[in-house]
Amino acid sequence: MNTMTLKSRTGKDGSLDLHLRTDMHEQTVEVVVVVQSLDRLRSAAKCSWPQGFIERTAGCMASDPIQLQPQGAYEHREELR
Repeated sequence: MNTMTLKSRTGKDGSLDLHLRTDMHEQTVEVVVVVQSLDRLRSAAKCSWPQGFIERTAGCMASDPIQLQPQGAYEHREELR
C-alpha cells in the first residue's frame, strides 16, 4: 500500500480534480480519499480560552461544591464473559 498526501484547492462549484502518478502500471487498485478542510483546521487552531479565563474560574465553586447524589440500588446482574 502506498500513501500519498497532497494539497489541492476546490473550484467555485466545490469540485476537486485529482491526478496522481503511481509506479503501478495497468493494475486494478483501490483508492481511498479523505477530504478535510485546512481552512477549518486553521480557524479551530486559533480558538483558545480568553486571556485570564482559567485564573478567574479555577476554584470558583469551592464555596458551593457540586455533590454527588445517591445513585440508588441497582439490580445484581450476571457477569459478562
